[in-house]
Amino acid sequence: MKRDYIKKGFTLVEVLVSITILAILFTFLSKTINTTKNQNKPYLKKATKIYQESKVFKLLINDFSQVIGAASIIYGKRFDIVRMQTKNSIHNIIEPYVTYFISKKELALIRTESLVKYDLFRRKNIERVFIYGDKLSVNTKSFKVYFGNDFYNIMLRVKEMNPIVLKLEKVK
Repeated sequence: MKRDYIKKGFTLVEVLVSITILAILFTFLSKTINTTKNQNKPYLKKATKIYQESKVFKLLINDFSQVIGAASIIYGKRFDIVRMQTKNSIHNIIEPYVTYFISKKELALIRTESLVKYDLFRRKNIERVFIYGDKLSVNTKSFKVYFGNDFYNIMLRVKEMNPIVLKLEKVK
């Protein structure tokens, strides 16, 4: 009596050949993915730059177009300090007090926001004030604000960004 064996699986050689083919395919696939990542780096860098510029641009427009009362501007050679109360808030504060200034260390444009009026440059009672701070840019070349004829003229020059120049009418 002869038994007929039915082939139920793969042989060792067949399994090894399929693993080798898959390894070769994955090698080419990983090289292709790495090449694509490297080619997309400049586009990703440019997209990040555009996003940062638009974020700062929109924030300046929203803050200065919704000023309550008058903004206080301390003029400097390259950098101005601006204090104002605005209807715009990025930290969900109703009509916050906002200050724009340039830090000495990184030349960063800093925007602070608080519920109460404060003076960052007088240390008296500042520990009792809750302040949100946001770094909008670094390596700032100049930040100038001028108010005249019911218009805010704003110029911001940063090393890694295109210059931002705005002329915004004060809302009455």
